[in-house]
Amino acid sequence: MQNLPGSTPERDRESFARVWADSDFRPDEIKIYPMVITPHTQIESSWRAGEWIPYDDETLIDLMADLQLMVPHYVRLNRLYRDIPSHEIIAGSTLANLRQLTEERIEKQGKKLIDIAHREVRLSSLHIDRLEIRETRYEASGGTEYFLEWIDSLTHEVYSLLRLRIPARVTLPELE
Repeated sequence: MQNLPGSTPERDRESFARVWADSDFRPDEIKIYPMVITPHTQIESSWRAGEWIPYDDETLIDLMADLQLMVPHYVRLNRLYRDIPSHEIIAGSTLANLRQLTEERIEKQGKKLIDIAHREVRLSSLHIDRLEIRETRYEASGGTEYFLEWIDSLTHEVYSLLRLRIPARVTLPELE
Protein backbone atom coordinates (compact mmCIF):
# COMPACT_ATOMS: atom_id res chain seq x y z
CA MET A 1 0.00 0.00 0.00
CA GLN A 2 1.46 3.30 -1.06
CA ASN A 3 1.14 6.68 0.65
CA LEU A 4 1.12 5.25 4.16
CA PRO A 5 1.92 7.62 7.03
CA GLY A 6 5.67 8.18 7.24
CA SER A 7 6.32 7.06 3.71
CA THR A 8 7.46 9.02 0.68
CA PRO A 9 7.10 8.33 -3.04
CA GLU A 10 10.75 7.22 -3.11
CA ARG A 11 10.25 4.81 -0.19
CA ASP A 12 7.15 3.46 -1.90
CA ARG A 13 9.20 2.82 -5.06
CA GLU A 14 11.93 1.10 -3.02
CA SER A 15 9.54 -1.16 -1.13
CA PHE A 16 7.71 -2.10 -4.34
CA ALA A 17 11.02 -2.90 -6.06
CA ARG A 18 11.86 -5.18 -3.13
CA VAL A 19 8.72 -7.23 -3.81
CA TRP A 20 10.34 -8.33 -7.08
CA ALA A 21 14.01 -8.36 -6.04
CA ASP A 22 13.61 -10.35 -2.82
CA SER A 23 12.92 -14.05 -3.36
CA ASP A 24 10.95 -14.12 -0.10
CA PHE A 25 8.20 -12.41 -2.09
CA ARG A 26 7.64 -12.36 -5.89
CA PRO A 27 3.89 -12.89 -6.07
CA ASP A 28 2.24 -14.03 -9.29
CA GLU A 29 -0.67 -11.61 -8.94
CA ILE A 30 -0.90 -8.18 -7.33
CA LYS A 31 -3.22 -5.28 -6.60
CA ILE A 32 -1.88 -1.80 -5.91
CA TYR A 33 -3.96 0.33 -3.58
CA PRO A 34 -2.76 3.79 -2.57
CA MET A 35 -3.86 4.89 0.89
CA VAL A 36 -7.07 6.86 1.22
CA ILE A 37 -8.87 7.90 4.38
CA THR A 38 -12.47 6.96 4.97
CA PRO A 39 -14.60 8.04 7.92
CA HIS A 40 -14.43 6.26 11.26
CA THR A 41 -11.00 4.69 10.72
CA GLN A 42 -8.04 4.83 13.10
CA ILE A 43 -5.89 6.67 10.61
CA GLU A 44 -8.49 9.43 10.25
CA SER A 45 -7.33 10.93 13.56
CA SER A 46 -3.70 11.03 12.34
CA TRP A 47 -4.82 12.85 9.24
CA ARG A 48 -6.95 15.30 11.22
CA ALA A 49 -3.97 15.98 13.53
CA GLY A 50 -1.83 16.81 10.48
CA GLU A 51 0.44 13.79 11.01
CA TRP A 52 -0.27 12.49 7.51
CA ILE A 53 -0.77 14.38 4.27
CA PRO A 54 -1.81 12.38 1.21
CA TYR A 55 0.10 12.67 -2.04
CA ASP A 56 -1.39 15.08 -4.52
CA ASP A 57 -2.82 13.53 -7.69
CA GLU A 58 0.16 14.45 -9.88
CA THR A 59 2.61 12.81 -7.45
CA LEU A 60 0.36 9.77 -7.19
CA ILE A 61 0.04 9.38 -10.98
CA ASP A 62 3.84 9.52 -11.38
CA LEU A 63 4.32 7.01 -8.57
CA MET A 64 1.70 4.57 -9.82
CA ALA A 65 3.11 4.75 -13.36
CA ASP A 66 6.57 3.88 -12.01
CA LEU A 67 5.18 0.99 -9.98
CA GLN A 68 3.27 -0.44 -12.94
CA LEU A 69 6.47 -0.42 -14.97
CA MET A 70 8.17 -2.56 -12.29
CA VAL A 71 5.66 -5.41 -12.58
CA PRO A 72 7.35 -8.39 -14.32
CA HIS A 73 5.93 -10.21 -17.35
CA TYR A 74 4.95 -13.26 -15.26
CA VAL A 75 2.64 -11.25 -12.95
CA ARG A 76 -0.96 -10.19 -13.41
CA LEU A 77 -1.70 -6.69 -12.16
CA ASN A 78 -5.38 -6.96 -11.26
CA ARG A 79 -6.17 -3.54 -9.87
CA LEU A 80 -4.55 -0.20 -9.43
CA TYR A 81 -7.11 1.51 -7.25
CA ARG A 82 -9.55 0.42 -4.59
CA ASP A 83 -13.14 0.89 -5.71
CA ILE A 84 -14.30 3.17 -2.90
CA PRO A 85 -16.99 5.71 -3.78
CA SER A 86 -15.44 9.19 -3.86
CA HIS A 87 -18.05 10.56 -1.45
CA GLU A 88 -16.68 8.15 1.17
CA ILE A 89 -13.07 9.34 0.80
CA ILE A 90 -12.23 12.23 3.12
CA ALA A 91 -8.51 12.38 2.26
CA GLY A 92 -6.41 10.99 -0.56
CA SER A 93 -7.04 10.71 -4.24
CA THR A 94 -10.58 10.36 -5.55
CA LEU A 95 -9.49 9.75 -9.14
CA ALA A 96 -11.71 6.91 -10.29
CA ASN A 97 -9.68 6.61 -13.50
CA LEU A 98 -6.24 6.43 -11.88
CA ARG A 99 -5.21 3.41 -13.94
CA GLN A 100 -6.17 5.14 -17.17
CA LEU A 101 -4.23 8.26 -16.20
CA THR A 102 -1.12 6.30 -15.25
CA GLU A 103 -1.24 4.29 -18.46
CA GLU A 104 -1.54 7.50 -20.48
CA ARG A 105 1.53 8.82 -18.61
CA ILE A 106 3.45 5.63 -19.42
CA GLU A 107 2.46 5.86 -23.09
CA LYS A 108 3.65 9.50 -23.24
CA GLN A 109 7.00 8.31 -21.86
CA GLY A 110 7.23 5.88 -24.77
CA LYS A 111 7.28 2.90 -22.41
CA LYS A 112 5.23 -0.29 -22.49
CA LEU A 113 3.64 -2.37 -19.74
CA ILE A 114 4.54 -6.05 -19.80
CA ASP A 115 2.42 -7.65 -17.08
CA ILE A 116 0.03 -10.43 -18.09
CA ALA A 117 -3.07 -8.22 -18.12
CA HIS A 118 -1.47 -5.95 -20.71
CA ARG A 119 -0.31 -8.82 -22.89
CA GLU A 120 -3.47 -10.94 -22.98
CA VAL A 121 -4.66 -11.72 -26.46
CA ARG A 122 -7.76 -9.73 -27.20
CA LEU A 123 -9.09 -9.14 -30.70
CA SER A 124 -5.87 -10.07 -32.49
CA SER A 125 -5.68 -12.61 -35.25
CA LEU A 126 -3.90 -15.82 -34.36
CA HIS A 127 -0.58 -16.27 -36.14
CA ILE A 128 0.30 -19.90 -35.42
CA ASP A 129 3.66 -19.56 -37.14
CA ARG A 130 4.69 -16.92 -34.57
CA LEU A 131 3.72 -18.86 -31.43
CA GLU A 132 6.49 -19.92 -29.11
CA ILE A 133 6.77 -21.28 -25.59
CA ARG A 134 8.68 -19.10 -23.17
CA GLU A 135 9.80 -20.46 -19.81
CA THR A 136 10.66 -18.20 -16.90
CA ARG A 137 12.16 -19.81 -13.81
CA TYR A 138 12.63 -17.90 -10.58
CA GLU A 139 12.93 -18.42 -6.83
CA ALA A 140 10.02 -17.26 -4.69
CA SER A 141 8.84 -17.85 -1.13
CA GLY A 142 11.05 -20.84 -0.46
CA GLY A 143 10.53 -22.64 -3.75
CA THR A 144 11.11 -22.54 -7.47
CA GLU A 145 8.47 -21.14 -9.78
CA TYR A 146 8.14 -22.15 -13.41
CA PHE A 147 6.08 -19.84 -15.57
CA LEU A 148 5.33 -21.24 -19.02
CA GLU A 149 3.51 -19.21 -21.63
CA TRP A 150 2.51 -19.53 -25.25
CA ILE A 151 3.21 -16.11 -26.71
CA ASP A 152 3.24 -14.43 -30.07
CA SER A 153 6.98 -14.02 -30.73
CA LEU A 154 6.40 -10.63 -32.37
CA THR A 155 3.79 -8.97 -30.12
CA HIS A 156 4.42 -10.99 -26.91
CA GLU A 157 0.66 -11.42 -26.49
CA VAL A 158 -0.17 -14.30 -24.16
CA TYR A 159 -2.33 -17.08 -25.60
CA SER A 160 -1.94 -19.51 -22.73
CA LEU A 161 0.01 -19.82 -19.52
CA LEU A 162 0.87 -22.36 -16.86
CA ARG A 163 2.44 -21.95 -13.44
CA LEU A 164 4.23 -24.71 -11.63
CA ARG A 165 5.67 -24.38 -8.14
CA ILE A 166 8.21 -26.79 -6.71
CA PRO A 167 8.68 -26.25 -2.97
CA ALA A 168 12.21 -26.23 -1.55
CA ARG A 169 11.39 -29.33 0.46
CA VAL A 170 9.69 -31.88 -1.74
CA THR A 171 7.57 -34.36 0.19
CA LEU A 172 6.00 -36.23 -2.73
CA PRO A 173 8.19 -38.79 -4.49
CA GLU A 174 6.39 -37.96 -7.77
CA LEU A 175 7.84 -34.46 -7.69
CA GLU A 176 11.38 -35.64 -7.19
